[in-house]
Amino acid sequence: MFQLLWTVDRWMIRGVRVAADDPVLLFDSTCVMCSRLVPWIIGHESDQRLHFAALQSDVAVRELRGCGVTDIDFETMYVIEDGRCYTRSDAVAQVGRHLRWPWRVVAATAVAPVALRDRLYRFVARNRYRWSGTRVECDVPTLSVRQRFLT
Repeated sequence: MFQLLWTVDRWMIRGVRVAADDPVLLFDSTCVMCSRLVPWIIGHESDQRLHFAALQSDVAVRELRGCGVTDIDFETMYVIEDGRCYTRSDAVAQVGRHLRWPWRVVAATAVAPVALRDRLYRFVARNRYRWSGTRVECDVPTLSVRQRFLT
């Protein structure tokens, strides 16, 4: 019953209504690589439907609990869409479905074996801090983009 209500009527975040079918990308906001990836995605989206939230936020905890995830893996990107929670390389492929051509080919990675895709994903995830570093502060997006961030 709770799951049904959650998918039909999502919560209100700072006056921005998030529709039940709007996808949400949860990312590690302390990771420079991850934080730079988000504006890149925004600039290459075809449908401007993705919303974003830091894995370290209360929003992420609520979103993931709504999908049955209680133990958050901070080395994983999550995409919640159509009542499903995608992780690791599946999340990357899901994001690819929202990108403009030629970047949409990222979605085609879903045809590769999951074990292979996730091995590559975990390699990048394990090394991302060493390659790009960490940070404490986030960039301040423009007002139009800020509305797509859930806080």
